[in-house]
Amino acid sequence: MFDKLARIISENTNIALAEIKPETDLMIDLKLSSMDLINIVVAVEESFQVSIPDRELVYISTAQDVVDLLEKKRPGKGDR
Repeated sequence: MFDKLARIISENTNIALAEIKPETDLMIDLKLSSMDLINIVVAVEESFQVSIPDRELVYISTAQDVVDLLEKKRPGKGDR
């Protein structure tokens, strides 16, 4: 799941895959803007067929945070 997320981040930001690790802070390490994050969230929602409410975005700092959220939202896990 992380590899797919990293590709989405890379494709939406032109950041090299090698720079994206689970512990990478999206805004600090990658210097992404809030608009970049919104674009990534939209791409993630489409790619993984999940909905990420705005209220949950405040809990996302690292790439691993996104993976954890996606794991929770997988069918049969948590609220969808």
